[in-house]
Amino acid sequence: MKKIFLFVSPLIFLVACSSGGDSSTDPLPTHDFTGVWELTELEVNGDDLMPAYSEALYYYHSNGTYELKGYLADGSYANGVGEYSISNDIITSKGTTLTGVNEGLYISSSSAVTWVNENEVTVTGTLPPCLGGGTGYSRSVKTTNSLGSAPSNSIVGVWEATYVNLGGQDILTPNYNQVLYYYFADGSVGTELYFLDGSFDWASGTYSISGNVITTSSTLNSTQQTITGSMNITKLEIDKAELYTSDFLGTGDAYTLKASKVECVPLSNWKK
Repeated sequence: MKKIFLFVSPLIFLVACSSGGDSSTDPLPTHDFTGVWELTELEVNGDDLMPAYSEALYYYHSNGTYELKGYLADGSYANGVGEYSISNDIITSKGTTLTGVNEGLYISSSSAVTWVNENEVTVTGTLPPCLGGGTGYSRSVKTTNSLGSAPSNSIVGVWEATYVNLGGQDILTPNYNQVLYYYFADGSVGTELYFLDGSFDWASGTYSISGNVITTSSTLNSTQQTITGSMNITKLEIDKAELYTSDFLGTGDAYTLKASKVECVPLSNWKK
């Protein structure tokens, strides 16, 4: 659990900014939260976790996206991407780790932000129940590092199908209790199929993405049938994805898949 904290906690206790002051006559100060921030303090349930890090940097972009680049003292590396918004001194974030022991773990959070000055902020919040709950605190300072380009959303993580339509027919709700997809950073993918009759099946394979097209090749365990196909990625947000093809596996039928990223479920839950 401690190792998970080390990779996930910076994604939960995000560093950003908000407007301050409550005077009805003086203008509210404005703060520039875009830029690169360095984590200088990090506590979880009163435990100091900062010694575990050699460096942790947040790249906050004006379009509402951020990237975490963390370097741990043991030589491991943590990277994450996400989205954030700020309202009334509360920062709300959605983030996915892309490297580390919990690669692909998606977590959303809300934390209270306090400005120390224009170049320093503190954040307080709580851990999600899946990580044991408790309280956290962080402090960060703004650096002069180059912000660079905004990150793109990643498909890495655990996704649940919410809508599947083939040839104008719903094929999800009449057949399945749940369908989960596990997309790993190394290009492998796993699928878990939970049927309404209580049976279970799974498939494993590979995927690749070129532009807005994803190509997968997976073998179904029960029949050993390998299915290969490509679909257009019509939407890829931090927590929502939509795929479409007008010709599913050469049948001439249109196929639409919508999925939501599952919170607090690590890729290590993949059963095969």
